Amino acid sequence: MKKKTNLLTAFIMMFLFIPSTAAGMGSSEKRMPDIKAEASFNYKEKKAALTIFIEKTPNEVKSLGFDLGYDPAVLKYSGYKKGQIIQNFTMFDAHRIKAGLIRAGGFHAGNSRISGKKGELITFHFDSINKGNPEIKIINLTDDISSWKVEIE
Repeated sequence: MKKKTNLLTAFIMMFLFIPSTAAGMGSSEKRMPDIKAEASFNYKEKKAALTIFIEKTPNEVKSLGFDLGYDPAVLKYSGYKKGQIIQNFTMFDAHRIKAGLIRAGGFHAGNSRISGKKGELITFHFDSINKGNPEIKIINLTDDISSWKVEIE
């Protein structure tokens, strides 16, 4: 009798927990990006830019960080401009850590936070120094955006 009870308990537990964890598995539904980036190139002036937008905020954001990877043989980082969505952040900055890697991040110490907002986060500016693939990647998301999905167009 005890063996049947254990088997029945295991069977019930399987039905209680497996469907909830497997619900999204194998789904053909595509998750929309939380962060979208648009690259633009002016070949005549040898300039490039990458503008990063927050498309949706799945959680409140008081701090965020990420790295931007690029090919330093093709692009040279020349600066950034903060977007309207982080104008009120207590601190936000972006610096070239090494050739081909920029680290950006900031926080807001007050009660204000990014929540339910969408808009421009930041625009990075580059000079095109050689021909080649100007691919730029957003990597190493941290803090309140660590689980967000990124899409670059």
